[in-house]
Amino acid sequence: MATVMTVTGPIEADQLGFTLVHEHVYYGPEIETGDEWNKTGVRTVYDPELIYEQLMLYKNAGGVSLVEQTTGGLCGKDGRILLDQEPYQIKHAVAVKEMAERTGLNIIQGTGWYRVPFYEPYLYEITTNDLADELINDITVGLHGTDVKAGLLGEIGVEHPSWIWPVEERMLRAVARAHKETGVTIATHAVGGPVGLKQLDILMDEGVEPHRVIIGHVSLFHSHEYHAEIARRGAYMAFDTIKGGEWKFRNLQEMIHIEKALDAGLIDHVLLSQDNAMSGGGYEHISTTFKGYLKDRGITDEQYRRMTVDNPRRALTGEN
Repeated sequence: MATVMTVTGPIEADQLGFTLVHEHVYYGPEIETGDEWNKTGVRTVYDPELIYEQLMLYKNAGGVSLVEQTTGGLCGKDGRILLDQEPYQIKHAVAVKEMAERTGLNIIQGTGWYRVPFYEPYLYEITTNDLADELINDITVGLHGTDVKAGLLGEIGVEHPSWIWPVEERMLRAVARAHKETGVTIATHAVGGPVGLKQLDILMDEGVEPHRVIIGHVSLFHSHEYHAEIARRGAYMAFDTIKGGEWKFRNLQEMIHIEKALDAGLIDHVLLSQDNAMSGGGYEHISTTFKGYLKDRGITDEQYRRMTVDNPRRALTGEN
């Protein structure tokens, strides 16, 4: 059976169980691009006790695994939780590993870089192959000088909803080459437009099989045709901004998109997650409240299991 690399080591694919495919355990520093119309703040949550409590709620509600997609630019310098601020000098990968050991959850850590406002200057100069080598090292040796290995290439973002910066294209091509060397699944960040298809075009041009790609945040572009085209090409569509708490309208939107995908016979390409950084009702929302919402709308237990257990396993391992 195929294996998946977690922050505590490899596990058999059938050990994944209920899996959230796009989450964040800790977040990195707030940055500003200098552009009055393009400021991006990232909220840091470094409270191990609070995070432990929230993750245990997820575990006690049936959660077994989650994919941690905090990549370069979302962490601080050299992969630290925060940049040059005590006591947050622990490296992100180490902090996630410690939380996995404490909770007993399977946590798969992503690698790569987020999107242009978060890029380090050297990314505009490095070659595609050298960048691929860095990613391969994160997967085969360890992240940021640690022994914690990445088990996913992602989240790999683009800034614009309909086009891709050249430096982002270089990133995508490097990710594709790292995938071909390591076999690790790719997950993207694509918001507000059909840019996920352009991401997929670049990855496929590099020889990536589409069933090894998860296109993220698909429901933030309200187009069933867009969602369906991702699935028709063979990739996974992640409905991964499902929020609890006060986000009831967002939940309704997500359910409508999911229902359309299921009605179109595309269930084998549907993944669910919350993109949670201690916001939106807790990590357990999909396995509790949102599950009830889906059941009320006629989604069966078998369909729910396929989206939360079977499909994540296939997406992370490449099983058909």
